[in-house]
Amino acid sequence: MNFKQISRIESANDLIDTVLSYVQRKTPTQLRPDASLSQCRMFYNTKVSVCLNQYSERVQKILTDFPRIDEIHPFYSFWLNVNYSVDHVKLALGKLRHTADVVKNTGMDNVKLIKQADSKFRCRNLKKSALGRMTSIIRQARHSLAFLERVRQHMARLPAIAPERNTLLLCGFPSVGKSSFINQVSNAAVEVQPHAFTTKSLYLGHTTFSHVNFQIIDTPGILDRQISERNRIEMQAMVALAYLDACVLFIMDLSGQCHYTIEQQCELYRSLTPTFEGKPILLVLNKTDIRPFDELPDDEKAMIEELGEVMPHTHTMECSALTSEGVMDVRNKACQLLLDRNNARRVRSSEFNKALDQLHVGQPERTLEAVVPVPLEKSEMDLEDGRKQMKDYVIPEIFNGKNVIDFYDPNIEELLAKELEIEQFRERPEPMDRTHSDPKNHAPEKIGMARKRRIGCKPTRFTAAFDESTQEEGVMAEIDGEGNDSSETLTMKTMPKKFRKADHLDKKAQWKYDRSIVTMKPKHLYR
Repeated sequence: MNFKQISRIESANDLIDTVLSYVQRKTPTQLRPDASLSQCRMFYNTKVSVCLNQYSERVQKILTDFPRIDEIHPFYSFWLNVNYSVDHVKLALGKLRHTADVVKNTGMDNVKLIKQADSKFRCRNLKKSALGRMTSIIRQARHSLAFLERVRQHMARLPAIAPERNTLLLCGFPSVGKSSFINQVSNAAVEVQPHAFTTKSLYLGHTTFSHVNFQIIDTPGILDRQISERNRIEMQAMVALAYLDACVLFIMDLSGQCHYTIEQQCELYRSLTPTFEGKPILLVLNKTDIRPFDELPDDEKAMIEELGEVMPHTHTMECSALTSEGVMDVRNKACQLLLDRNNARRVRSSEFNKALDQLHVGQPERTLEAVVPVPLEKSEMDLEDGRKQMKDYVIPEIFNGKNVIDFYDPNIEELLAKELEIEQFRERPEPMDRTHSDPKNHAPEKIGMARKRRIGCKPTRFTAAFDESTQEEGVMAEIDGEGNDSSETLTMKTMPKKFRKADHLDKKAQWKYDRSIVTMKPKHLYR
C-alpha cells in the first residue's frame, strides 16, 4: 500500500482561512440598501451554504483519504499501533467525523432560521452567528488535525512494502552486517555506521532472481530481552517478522565486532523461533573474512549446529558482506527456498487439485519401439537411371490449380533461339548518319529501326515520302530480307492530315512538318 497518496491535512487555522477567503471570493460582497427582505435572505443564505459545503467537503476528504485501520493489512495496522497507537488514530478520526456532523447540523439550522427571519438585521446576525459557530467547531478539532498530519507524514516515509510479494527479511543483533548485506544484493542505499542502531526503521530494496522480482527488507537490530521491554525501534522488526510471509535471513557475526557473543546470538535465535513458524529459515554466518567458521572453537561450532535442530529445514551458509564473498550465493539460496515453498503451497491448495481433476492424460495400452530407417547410399548409376525415368513422366493437365498446357509449348526451344537472336541484335550499337547537321533529321531512321524490329528485317536506307493521291505520309525504305535487294514504301497511317503544298515551303519547314507525323508523337508536344 502506498501511503504517499494521502493528501496533506491542513491545520485548523489554515483550514479556516482557506474556507472564509473562498466564501468572500465566490459570493456577493455587497447588498443594496433598497434590497427587499427576500433578497436579503438569499444573500446571507448563500454565504452560509457555501461555508457549510466547504467545511464539510474538506473534512470529508480527510476522512476518505485516510486508510481504514480495520481494512488494511495486519502488518500496517500493527506497525501503526507500534508508532502511534491505533486507538489514538481512531479517536482522532472519530473526532473529525463528529466535527463534520456538528458543522453540517449547525449550518442547516441557521439556513432555516435565515429563511424565517423577519428583518434584514436578523438575517445579518444569523449569518454572523452561523459562520462564527462553524469556525469555532473546526478550531476545537485542531489537535486531532495536527495529530493526523504527523501520522500521515510518518506513513508517507514508510517504504511501499507489498506484503503479498516475494520477500526476504533480514534480522539479527545490531551491527552484524544487515545493512551492508542489503546494499550488496539489492538497489538499496542504507546508511552504514560503526555504531549500533544506525537503522531505526524499515528499509526496502529490490532484486531479481530467475526472472522473478523479490523485495528485501532491512530491519533494525533486536536485543535479547522480553518483548515488553523492547522499544519502538525493535518492535518494528518484530512486527515485520510476525506479519510478513517471507524467507527469514538470520545474520550472525562470527568476529564478535558487534559486541555480542555467539552464545547470545544463539539465544536470540531461539527466542525468535515462534515468529519463524512456516517460513524458510537461512542462517547466515557473516564476517568470515575476519574469523572463518573453521577457526571457531568446538563448543561454539556445536552451538551453531544445534540451531539447525531447533527449526526444521534450516540452512546455514557463510559470507562476507565487506568483501562480497558468498553474498550472491546466499541471496540465490534464499530466493530458491522461497520459490520452492510457494510452489509446494500451490500444489497442496484445493484449486490445484480441482485443476488436476479436470485434466486427463491418456496412456497407450502398448508402446511400439521406434525404428529409425537407415539411409541408402545411391550410386551414380542409380542417379542416371532416375534422370532417364524423369523424361518418361507424364505431365499432368492440372497442377496446383493451373492448366499446365498454358505454360508449355513443344516448340519452346526454337522460340527461345529466335528470342536470343533478337536480343543480341537489339544489344548491338546502332549506326548514326552524321552527314546532316540538324539532329531532327534523324527521326526517320529511328522510326525505321523500330519498324525493322517489328517486322524482323534489316533496313539499309530510309527516306520520307508523301503520296499526293492519297494525301498520306510515309517512309521509303530499302529492305534486305533474304539477301535480295528490293524496295517498297511502308505507309504508316498514324494521323490522317492533309499535307500543305511543298512549292511555297522551304526544305527546313517541310521537315519540321513531316517530323510531327513520321516520328509518331502526339501533337501537343510540338505546339
